[in-house]
Formats: sequence, C-alpha cells, structure tokens
Amino acid sequence: MDIQKTTTPIYNEELSMDILILFSGGIDSTACINYFIKRNDKINLLYFNYGQPNEQLERKAATDVANYYNLELNIISIEGGNVPDGMIPGRNAFILSLSLLKVPFKNGGVVIGIHDHAIYSDCSESFINLMQNIFNLYHDGRIKILAPFAHWDKGDIIAYAKAEKIPLELVYSTSLEKTFYIGKDNNEK
Repeated sequence: MDIQKTTTPIYNEELSMDILILFSGGIDSTACINYFIKRNDKINLLYFNYGQPNEQLERKAATDVANYYNLELNIISIEGGNVPDGMIPGRNAFILSLSLLKVPFKNGGVVIGIHDHAIYSDCSESFINLMQNIFNLYHDGRIKILAPFAHWDKGDIIAYAKAEKIPLELVYSTSLEKTFYIGKDNNEK
C-alpha cells in the first residue's frame, strides 16, 4: 500500500516538522508513529488517562510501543472521570483540546489517528476543520491538526501496519465492538 497516494496532502510532504502524536497505544496511532518516522519528523507522544475502561491495557501498550520506537511517552491524567464502554461522545474533541496544554513547540503538527468511520462525526474532515479553527485561536495557524489516515478505513490501516512491519503484537485495540489484544500468544480477531 502506497501511503503517499492514499493520504490527503494536508501539509508540506517535503519539510520535516515537530510532531505531537495523540497516542493511545492502538493500531491507528502506532501507524502514525511509523508514518512520521518515515518522514524524518521530530516526534513527541502524548497519552491520555481520562478514566477509560481499558486504561491499564492501553497504557501498557502505549509504553511498550514508545519503548520499541525509543520515544518518550508524556501522560495527561484526568481524575474523577467515569467513562462508559463503547463510543465516548466528544473524546476526540476532548483530547485535541487538552493537547493544547502540552504542545512542546511553536510550529508543527498535532497528529490524531482517526480514520474514515461514518458513524462518528469526530472522525470527519469537517470535525478536523472545526478543531483547527480552535487551534488557530491559540496558535495563529502555526500548529496544524494532522490526520494522515482520515480517508482510510480500519482495514487500510491494518494492511499498512502489516506491510510496514509495525509491531502489532505490542498494540491494544478495540474494534468491531470486540476488545482484543494483538499479542504474541493471541490470535488476531
């Protein structure tokens, strides 16, 4: 799969930049690490503990993947949250907004690993554009929201991850309303 032909050109592909990846330890955000490493960008990772039901599994995967790529994992923890299983309304808006607190550079990109998922309005180009307007209020257009897989579906991202030999045995993912850990001793579902 040729990522250059299938992603939307939302930034200058030729210039390396400072990047903050909103990192869950899942397939999508791990694929983002690989994508931006290949571009020779300077990568920062930001993990969120907001009371999600599988936080311990997500944090372990995030730590394992960060260690694999030799990247520092920064963490924001929000206490007192009681987040339900399943779809979390406002999750992407929440983590993008919180990322404004931790952007470690004056120019660059904040990366979110969303993909084309018609039932989630916060996985759309119009959502990214709305959030970009909020970022522009604070950073005058110097910080861009980047979503390199916004027009792919989950199958495209998994195919990319396998083709790129991304360590899927380290990630944690929820997909198709089933929770599974793609580990060495487990079968991928």
